[in-house]
Amino acid sequence: MPEIKDVCAFRTLGHMLNVFFRAGGPKRKKSSALVKNYIRIVDHLIIEYKYARAALLKFVNTPNNVLGPLLVATGHLETIISSLKRAIRFLECIKRDRHIPTIEKNLSVLSSDTKKRVTSLRNAIQHLDERLIKGEHGDGEANALLVKSDGIELFNTEIKYTEIANWIRELDKVSSQLATYTEENVKN
Repeated sequence: MPEIKDVCAFRTLGHMLNVFFRAGGPKRKKSSALVKNYIRIVDHLIIEYKYARAALLKFVNTPNNVLGPLLVATGHLETIISSLKRAIRFLECIKRDRHIPTIEKNLSVLSSDTKKRVTSLRNAIQHLDERLIKGEHGDGEANALLVKSDGIELFNTEIKYTEIANWIRELDKVSSQLATYTEENVKN
């Protein structure tokens, strides 16, 4: 799981200071809410990624009969996928909002393939519990997110750690731009 030192998990604070001291951010209520929540979710995503990575490293560096760190990592990875889905949804809305600065057009995190895979994995994670509870889970089917050495998988949807790291970098870059802008930078 790649290290992501080049991202910042505290953009929410920077955005709040920008709003308070510079009257920054969008003035329109809906636009402001989109930006605030997007930045907050990306901060959360970065923190969860770092926790998942730390737990996986702990798992790799402990005896094979110690599963606790793997279980902790699995929980963080599930949260990462849900947070990725949320961040993507907010970013799509932000891109359409004419009261928010223009966002880079060719982000891989917004590609149709990425959105499809993240949504598929998020849905598989979220609905697995229901399938298990209702007894709709078949023999031989996965009953938890599969954590592999290079990525995660559930029900034929696989996402590599390198992809997640790259998507987080893209989301963080946008978060950085949004956290510091003021209304004079808005599209006309």
